[in-house]
Amino acid sequence: MAQGIETPADTVAEVLDAALCANAGMHSEKHAARRAKIAWQCYSRQRARYEGVVAALVPVQTAALERSWEDIAYRAQAAITDRKLVRASPRDLAVIAGIATDKRAILRGEPSAIVGHTHEAAGSLDRLCEAIVAERERRSTLPVVVETVHNHEIDVTPRK
Repeated sequence: MAQGIETPADTVAEVLDAALCANAGMHSEKHAARRAKIAWQCYSRQRARYEGVVAALVPVQTAALERSWEDIAYRAQAAITDRKLVRASPRDLAVIAGIATDKRAILRGEPSAIVGHTHEAAGSLDRLCEAIVAERERRSTLPVVVETVHNHEIDVTPRK
């Protein structure tokens, strides 16, 4: 488009919608522009022009998506009646409990899975390696005591 010519409002709306879809991970920006039937150059220019608007809309879009999923969760929760729970199999009850626990933790901002990857764990691994090396050195200076029990040799070297 030439300088000074206004972009139609529906094109701007399509650009913003395509940019938000791309931001949400639904499509790449090029795919979103193609879906909106907007030439890539026009899309790129308008996307740059309205970057601030897109940035302002992302939290709004995220909040709307959260509300939508929250609504689905409430409807699903309401559909799980006591009558249905009584008839549910143990497997179904375990799945329901697991999902409900996971979602509750996520909504509270807590981790839904604790995997234990922390700097403290890395430090404890270093300490463990040092302890193993120290124990190996200590054992190399002690006489090894082996006892035979039921035809099996067992190391009974004294430990600290």
